[in-house]
Amino acid sequence: MNEARHGSPSPEAYFAEALRAGRLEVQVCRSCGHAFFFPRTHCTNCRSPEYAWRPMRAGATLYSYSEIPATPQAPARNVILADMDEGFRMMSTLVGPGEPCIGMRLTARPDPQRARVVFEQEAP
Repeated sequence: MNEARHGSPSPEAYFAEALRAGRLEVQVCRSCGHAFFFPRTHCTNCRSPEYAWRPMRAGATLYSYSEIPATPQAPARNVILADMDEGFRMMSTLVGPGEPCIGMRLTARPDPQRARVVFEQEAP
């Protein structure tokens, strides 16, 4: 696990750096063991400032989605909410072929060029 240390980058900056390096990482509280997302300075469960970074499991379930139509300035896209197997929810986009279906299994992966997490339909 990567340690949170005084003088280290902010949690948001560390998360973006990990994504640019092709790694999915999540914060885990040293006091209560709770994994939490969006990156922040304190545990969302017990408010402890003591946390570590560890590899994130990539499995998720599609909770909700919305289709955003194309405009002259931007192509059509989707926005999804995914319930991660580790117990937190992420907002992102579903890439690749196939139509979104509530409850479908997803796999998260880093998008290093845009420093974000994207989801694909889990392989059968």
